[in-house]
Amino acid sequence: MKQHIFPIAAIVCSVLGIFLLVASIDDKAGPPREKFYMPQGFNPQTLEDRESPRAQLFMKVCTQCHGLPDPKTHLAKEWPGIVVRMMDRMRRTQAFSMKPVVVPENKEVDEIIAYLAAAAGSPAQ
Repeated sequence: MKQHIFPIAAIVCSVLGIFLLVASIDDKAGPPREKFYMPQGFNPQTLEDRESPRAQLFMKVCTQCHGLPDPKTHLAKEWPGIVVRMMDRMRRTQAFSMKPVVVPENKEVDEIIAYLAAAAGSPAQ
């Protein structure tokens, strides 16, 4: 009986660990699922200032997991939260997936946010 305790304890701990990991993933910060969509791809030729280093960084980083989003789909004040949420998802993908994802450094994230804020859409009137 004692020799069976360790494997059973290991299985219980593994299942509990997986449960806690899944429960810790916070996607509530994003849009409600019924309004959620993956960017299908935006033509980079129509981007404002597309040759700038910020635009190039935006295109490089933000197409690793999905199509290029149109910066005008969100207001300037919305982009920082969206970008931070995407960086969290990229870190999880990098840690738990075989897909090669390069997570940008904080300075690069700030550059992407600055680019998106400058190119963002206007509030509806």
